[in-house]
Amino acid sequence: MAAFSQRNIEFLLKRWLRGFHTALYHEPLDNNSRFAIQTPFPSVTKRGGQFVEDPIREQHLKFIECIKRNRATGNLDFINSNNGKLRYECVWDKLNDNSWACIFALDLYGWKDLGDKNNFKGRGCAGMYLRPNGNAPRNACLGTQLEFPLENLDINDPFAS
Repeated sequence: MAAFSQRNIEFLLKRWLRGFHTALYHEPLDNNSRFAIQTPFPSVTKRGGQFVEDPIREQHLKFIECIKRNRATGNLDFINSNNGKLRYECVWDKLNDNSWACIFALDLYGWKDLGDKNNFKGRGCAGMYLRPNGNAPRNACLGTQLEFPLENLDINDPFAS
């Protein structure tokens, strides 16, 4: 098994998310914004000399369902570049406390397939961020409230059906 450490992938993703936010909404993302990100790479924790795979968070599955539901209704903000090799999609949805969160999915050159598929389940990159004021940008797509059956054959990947 190959691994790398000392690389803060989430830090890099936050920088990209700030750029995507600025490009889509014509305003910078506040430095005090909060993030929850599931990277496309499996992660492990060392316990007692053994590496134990960290589970995929339940919220990750909710983010993917939200993206797929809104994609089905044509209700996403998106950036598509490099001939479709970079895909960023997002939608603003209300949380239980009535604040708005940006639910996003990001694919870069099919990076979910870069890991060890024999020992780890592939997953796409998805997550959310919250602005400190709890509001959605003025020109943002807001999450659909429609309820309908959603075919979701790969629950871990926002870009697979």
